[in-house]
Amino acid sequence: MNRLLRIWPYLFLAATAILPTRQFVFGGEVPAPVDQVRQFAPWNEPATPPWDILQLDGALQFLPWRDLMLESLRNREVPLWNPYTLGGTPFLANSQSAPLYPVHLIWSLTPFGAEDLMRFSAWLHVALIGLGTFVLVRTLGGNVTGGILGAVAIQMSAFTYGWLLLPSVGMTAAWIPWVFACIVRLDRSRPGALMGLVASSAAMLLAGHLQIAAFGLMGAGILAIAVAVGARSLRPVAAMIVGVAIGGLLAAPQLIPSVQAGRSGHRSGGPSVEAWNGYKRQAVEPEQFLTLVAPTWFGLPNISLDSDPKLAAAKSAGLPADGTAYWLAYAKPGAHFAEAAFYVGPIVLPLFFFGLRRWRGLPGISGLSLIALFSALVAVGSAVAQALFFYLPGWSATGSPGRSAVLFAIALCAVAGASVRDEREGGGRWGWLIGVVPLLLCAYGLASIFVGSPTDGGPIEALAECWRQRSLVPVLIGLVGIGLAAACVARPKFAWAGIAFGTVASFWLFAPLNPGSRNEGDSIPISGLSPTDRVAVMNENWSLYTAAPGVIAPPNSLLPYRIQEVTGYDSIIPEFTKQRMDDVNGRDSAPEANGNIVFLKPGFDVEKLRLAGASHVLATASTDLGSLERVASGNGWALYALPKPDWRVTGPGFTSVEVEFDRAAPFPFADREDWLEETDTGVTPAPERVEPGPHRYLYRPAGYRMGLILFPVGVLALFLIYWRGRAKSENAGNTRAS
Repeated sequence: MNRLLRIWPYLFLAATAILPTRQFVFGGEVPAPVDQVRQFAPWNEPATPPWDILQLDGALQFLPWRDLMLESLRNREVPLWNPYTLGGTPFLANSQSAPLYPVHLIWSLTPFGAEDLMRFSAWLHVALIGLGTFVLVRTLGGNVTGGILGAVAIQMSAFTYGWLLLPSVGMTAAWIPWVFACIVRLDRSRPGALMGLVASSAAMLLAGHLQIAAFGLMGAGILAIAVAVGARSLRPVAAMIVGVAIGGLLAAPQLIPSVQAGRSGHRSGGPSVEAWNGYKRQAVEPEQFLTLVAPTWFGLPNISLDSDPKLAAAKSAGLPADGTAYWLAYAKPGAHFAEAAFYVGPIVLPLFFFGLRRWRGLPGISGLSLIALFSALVAVGSAVAQALFFYLPGWSATGSPGRSAVLFAIALCAVAGASVRDEREGGGRWGWLIGVVPLLLCAYGLASIFVGSPTDGGPIEALAECWRQRSLVPVLIGLVGIGLAAACVARPKFAWAGIAFGTVASFWLFAPLNPGSRNEGDSIPISGLSPTDRVAVMNENWSLYTAAPGVIAPPNSLLPYRIQEVTGYDSIIPEFTKQRMDDVNGRDSAPEANGNIVFLKPGFDVEKLRLAGASHVLATASTDLGSLERVASGNGWALYALPKPDWRVTGPGFTSVEVEFDRAAPFPFADREDWLEETDTGVTPAPERVEPGPHRYLYRPAGYRMGLILFPVGVLALFLIYWRGRAKSENAGNTRAS
């Protein structure tokens, strides 16, 4: 019975993690909008609006990447190379593939596939971020109820919901509360704290999203300094540096290649004033903080414009029929619900301000409060964000500053949970803070709803006005949350009412998000290709708002069928690959809407495409490619044969590639210095120019080799920490006994 009493909060949080992931756990849905991809030729399946450009990555990148990773690991190969996309491209080094993440390594030992992995991972990491927040709250001095309040709030937060279909974000974010909890414990001389910091740091770095991991490390530094100031000792800072460094050593085989790839990739141009201005345009506007009380103020991305007569009126006024209902995306191109996901429920924000009154007595509270402030300053594109952009190497190539909301959400939930104590407390000198900020936000929201503002009658303003009116209920929920927070402070037993109210409110608000899809069928209606053929998919358009007309086989959609293509989509593209396709097209090969995509575009140079190793062009049926022979066609698609290329990949692999050259040609793959040629006489560096005949190349990236050297150093350091902690525990036990 005592054991059950200890573990029931963890079982409870594992159960509440099902709420945001229920359609994947029980509904058979895949957390990837595969149906959005298959509305295009060659599948031509029925369209399923609305279009969500951010969540589409779940189907174009993460699901096929997980499938490729499992195939490689089950063949007992480390997936260093992706031979099917972009004419061959580094796979482990793109980071978000995360092949060395422990969950993925363990999953590869099971008989289950990539779809099951995506479902399980979605639930697991929602559970982990909740459990980590619970442990953090308890470490800060909160009671069990407060821990559950903070944990459920982060599980049901806008950040968790908004990024659920992009697993690398949620996987990485799930470990941040664990890192924070271990840092708070560093000043208490607990042997397990440093080991926990090492393990959680390594997991965070291996989970795949380096920008979110970097935010986690920044938060760890701020928190460690606050704890050190409270302890009047530098020991917590030193221990944090040691723990994170050892975690980095354990993650080195994946981390080092990823960092090196980012430095030499297509986005490695470095900071500039022009780039900063573009980055700042993505920053959060002050009005977007209104989503702290009304998360639907700017709309929701998965809501169809046909779901409400008022929304339908906005569509009839000129918005695309299958477009997103998140109106800020039209007013501010590139904006997305997930890029400013600050909402953490109706009760957390007022409880956070009440918890601030303990900042002097508890260094952990002050540290988390500073983390929340830091997050907000980064999100709005302040001087803090500018300093990171210009002075932190590689930061200028990262995504929206609004992603710092991960720190904001975790900090608010942890401090709010820690403000719930067993003893009854009044507001004290600073008690008025509990409601003033949420009240001001609610008042502003109500004024905007009832007073409104002059409109130009355009479709965007019509959609915005519709969502403002629909936000009345969320604002009223926020007002009720303030009252419940005040009740929790006066009588802690009301915390369970706050947990229930906040959970129901968030579930009601976000239930339409992340519908998932059913990935039915494993065939592609294209004929006329052999396993050694290489396709270039010709597209021109791509849209942030709608399924662009005339698109065929969206980037990476051929990967599940193991069709080699010279086009594709990746978060890090080798400069060699990007320049080659830019040269083929005679212009930028990326669409304006997404610089990480490589298209073959109309007007391409046939000879240069042939020299790039392509044997066929896949285009829409209405496309006329002049002298090229149409060798196959179907519903909406046509396949054209190019003149025979000088070389072809006859044996695509994850660590080696077999290539047949008909005539001498330049070495065909990116990162030539990382390739070795295997011959009968041994292994030699890959040459700049290759002679005719069969060749076998081994991919051995220098960063991966360095990581393999550093990894055992990290294991040894972890063992020494364990041995030292055990020895200290035994000495302490002997002292007590004597």
